[in-house]
Parts: sequence; C-alpha cells; structure tokens
Amino acid sequence: MLQGGWLILNLIVGALAGPQAAAAVPPPGVSCTYQACMVKCDKLNGLTCNSYCEAKVAQRVAARMCPAANPAD
Repeated sequence: MLQGGWLILNLIVGALAGPQAAAAVPPPGVSCTYQACMVKCDKLNGLTCNSYCEAKVAQRVAARMCPAANPAD
C-alpha cells in the first residue's frame, strides 16, 4: 500500500515538472536572443527589427517558450 502511494506521488510530481523542463529548450526555428532575432529579421529586410525583436523575445520569455535571460551573460 505504501509503495502504491509513492508511485502515485511520483507520477503526479513528474507530470507537474514535465512542462517546465520542456520549456528550457525552444522549439526549432524560434530565436530566443535579441541578436539571433536581429540577424533573422535583417535577412528578411525588416525595417523595424529593433522594436520587433525586443517585443518578440519578451513575449517568448513570458510564454515560457524561451528561458529567461541571465543578466550575468
């Protein structure tokens, strides 16, 4: 009975931790840095890349598609 309780508890904790662990790796084709966004935007001849990239990277961090920027980097 005790082993069954531990199994259920581990399954619940694993299910809750799953989406957070997956958020550390961005989906393919998603730029998570300002510099990578600027390079991609410039290749597409974007005129307003600065404001676009600032907003886009902030949105992706807020949506947990990208990890938060480390100020020490």
